[in-house]
Amino acid sequence: MKIENTEQLVREVNEALGDFCRQFAEQRKQLARLGRSPAKDRLFEYDSTTGRDWAINAGGGTEVQYHIFFRDNCCGYGLGFNAAYVPFKNEKTPREYMEPFVRAYGSLKNSELVHSLKDKGFRFLFGNEDELPLLKDDYYLFGKTLALSTDNELQTNDFEQLITDIKGPLFSLYCKIFELKKQGDVEMEKNSSVVCSLQTNQNLILTGAPGTGKTFLAWQMASAMTGDPNPMEIGNEKLAHPHIGFCQFHPSMDYTDFVEGLRPVKLKTGNESIGFELRDGIFKKFCRNAADAHIKQTDEKFVFIIDEINRGDISKIFGELFFAIDPGYRGEKGRIQTPYANLLAENDEKDVFKDGFYVPENVFIIGTMNDIDRGVESMDFAIRRRFAWREIKPEETQESIFASKDNLENNEGARNRMDNLNAAIREDSDLGPAFQIGGAYFKKLDGDNYEALWKNHLEPLLREYLRGHERKVIKDKIEIFKVEFDNPNKKPPSDE
Repeated sequence: MKIENTEQLVREVNEALGDFCRQFAEQRKQLARLGRSPAKDRLFEYDSTTGRDWAINAGGGTEVQYHIFFRDNCCGYGLGFNAAYVPFKNEKTPREYMEPFVRAYGSLKNSELVHSLKDKGFRFLFGNEDELPLLKDDYYLFGKTLALSTDNELQTNDFEQLITDIKGPLFSLYCKIFELKKQGDVEMEKNSSVVCSLQTNQNLILTGAPGTGKTFLAWQMASAMTGDPNPMEIGNEKLAHPHIGFCQFHPSMDYTDFVEGLRPVKLKTGNESIGFELRDGIFKKFCRNAADAHIKQTDEKFVFIIDEINRGDISKIFGELFFAIDPGYRGEKGRIQTPYANLLAENDEKDVFKDGFYVPENVFIIGTMNDIDRGVESMDFAIRRRFAWREIKPEETQESIFASKDNLENNEGARNRMDNLNAAIREDSDLGPAFQIGGAYFKKLDGDNYEALWKNHLEPLLREYLRGHERKVIKDKIEIFKVEFDNPNKKPPSDE
């Protein structure tokens, strides 16, 4: 087959796909929640007046797209993430449209489906796969090239493979990406009130029983607000998150770790002498980047996550930041003089904090904590007043947590075990809703070994909850909880 131009290639491919074009249109209608099906007589759409050497699937301007191209004595095909092309004006930018599809691909990156395609020669022809979560480039294509002869002749077996790939594994990957994107949309819709609380108050603490996925939700919210990838979804801890900061409070953490302080450094004297130098703490360094972005008027949002916020000495860690983090004093009007302000170089005009430290308006803070921890009572009322508070219940995050583990996603028995156990805990006069079991505990499940999950994780936790009661009381209560846990076929009681 001799290829003259892109228009001819598109025509040949559409004709060879035949009835698949109708199948694709119907499937895309369901995946994209369209009111009607797109064109059923063709997969690829091409306008010869544009002069482009590429084409995408009909109607695919704002989503993961089938791509095909013809150039430089070769043609290529695959699935693309185009963060530059939207065929019509809209409130969203191309990047905003593409980010949820990129996150969905990230969760499939190490799947058997993607690995099988890579074994067939698929790779990122345009754009670096490691940089895809950040959308550093405008266009990324996971695809495959086919060499043409000097007179642009395409081998018959290569063309047949192209058609087979489009109908088979590429279509499977396309659907998987779309389905995961839809799940993410639903999850964020469910959590929209939480996101709204953060956007309104700028400071938010997520509380709830252990294992309810508060940290997971915090990353989801931060990822949605900033466009940075969520490592808990993608499974790659080495990804850079320029707009998301993270730290976990602990008893030995202090002001110098969080804001600024003197740190030991090796002096350049050749004798290994040690001196001290003023260094930014993790939060001030984060705020410096946010302030630079705000000055440049980039409209970028920055989210700082503080995990286990109640485990540290809040007053010692925050110091005078109690004033600066208040939403009413954000920005330059809330400048504060830190204890080390006199050590700043007086002539450093480039330092955004030379006249005093402040928390920029584009910084949002999320704290997480278990409200049954013993450290909760020590939470300063000054810090409580500056945060909005949102309780995360086990049932609110069960779906997303279970979906992240293969043998749990559609496991009704596991859901019943968790729901029935929590119902018994809620009804217990010595415990109550704050002591429920979160779905994260079920991620420790090894296959179907529920007995090991109970013995190694759940029973010890429940015994700790009940510590201080008489042995017989503990024994009787544990037996009641075990009966509920051991009944995967019992439907949980209704909340009505």
